[in-house]
Amino acid sequence: MNYAEYDWTRDARSLMEAFEWDLITQNMDDDIREQVHSELAPCSELAFLVRYLALHWDAHGVEFKIE
Repeated sequence: MNYAEYDWTRDARSLMEAFEWDLITQNMDDDIREQVHSELAPCSELAFLVRYLALHWDAHGVEFKIE
């Protein structure tokens, strides 16, 4: 899969349906979360998470998951 062009919206919605926002943000990489905040805030939680997921993949090479 080419993640450079991947639409993270479905993944973001799935996470938001399964977990509370506080739990999602608590599990985020602090540096990436702050980067998204500086780029997008104020924005919707969905827009924030979509951007976060893309940057998380770029930084770590794996999908963001909460277990």
